[in-house]
Amino acid sequence: GSPELVVLPLDDGTYRLTWLVHAAIVGDVVALFVDASTGEEVRRFSVLQTQAAVGVGTGVLGDRTKLSTRQASGVFFAEEGLRPAPLVTYDLRGNSERAMVVMNLLGGVKFTQADIAADADNVWTDGAVVDAHAGIATTYDYYFARFNRRGFDGTNTRPTRVIVHPANRGDVGAMPPWVIQRFILNAFWCDVCGGDNGGVIVFGEGMDRPSNAGGQYVNYYSAGLDVVAHEFSHAVTSYSANLIYDRESGALNESFSDVMSIGVEYYAAATGRRNRPGNYQLGEEVYIGSLPGVPDGQRSASSPIQFGYPDHYSRRRLDAFDAGGVHINSSISNHAYYLAIEGGTHRVSGLTVQGVGGANRAQIERVFYRGFTTYLTPSATFAQARQATVRAAIDLYGESSPAFRAVSEAWTAVGVN
Repeated sequence: GSPELVVLPLDDGTYRLTWLVHAAIVGDVVALFVDASTGEEVRRFSVLQTQAAVGVGTGVLGDRTKLSTRQASGVFFAEEGLRPAPLVTYDLRGNSERAMVVMNLLGGVKFTQADIAADADNVWTDGAVVDAHAGIATTYDYYFARFNRRGFDGTNTRPTRVIVHPANRGDVGAMPPWVIQRFILNAFWCDVCGGDNGGVIVFGEGMDRPSNAGGQYVNYYSAGLDVVAHEFSHAVTSYSANLIYDRESGALNESFSDVMSIGVEYYAAATGRRNRPGNYQLGEEVYIGSLPGVPDGQRSASSPIQFGYPDHYSRRRLDAFDAGGVHINSSISNHAYYLAIEGGTHRVSGLTVQGVGGANRAQIERVFYRGFTTYLTPSATFAQARQATVRAAIDLYGESSPAFRAVSEAWTAVGVN
């Protein structure tokens, strides 16, 4: 057909006068935008409205998994094509300045097509990209299958935008402290980053050598399915209880992400999405012990004391550096969740909890999900979390149910009344 003279909006907010030409190339039909003055090619994309591609990838730990991708102009992009909620994984190739820019913390420049993780043959070998993209998809499936939740916002409207490789671990020695803190030794959800349409999840690069006196080195953060699910769950909290990230409400915010991530691990194992079994250790595939006797992981719901975290409300801590103990005190409600499923005698209170058992863990997952997303308010306390989950147990299973008894006993055992 004949070329058409059009005004093309660019990613930086400017415009170019271009000729739009459709052309057949090997294996594709593309739209070409050519500068009307210089003849320079400004943009091209495939006009074939194809179904999503399904690729295969190898994760950081060598696990093989499927990936939902999009093919365009002979390249495969890490863009979700099978699930209704938008999901895009961006590979910033170690460019921390670019990471700050696209998060809109330095002035509003948006993501471009060039930022999206890509692969030539849909056989993905970048483990950090593979684990992030597949892990978010598994987490989405869990929330839909278990709670009928449609995306982190509940409506499949907001895109899940994921950043990997926000910095280069090989440059740690020359990095300012803030880059190490945010982009190397961290993973986070930022609900006000990335523009007006839904926030950003960032997975840090980790370090390939022991990174602290505790005798652990830190893997790519996306290598941990529970870490991926944890950050997605922070997004769920932003669009439900919106728990303030400070003191007890902040600890509950962290705890919700922990207990949901445990659920995702067990779900992934039960549905064949990965070969590794679920467990109550948190971050064990990211924080790797490098000295004899140093455990893998960062926290434990089954035995918080293993990492020096409190397992009873009377032993909670108010650490100023941790916003009043948002990470440290999350272990109290994490342990209540564990006891409600597995049961046991609490080491501090001496109280025995009759859990529902691992075969019925979905009951406690639903109770905690409903309690936290339906009944909690932004400034919630541990006592209010108890009330919310007990009420949720009654809603779902009745006041004479094993779930109601297990949740009530578990909170009492950890000292929350």
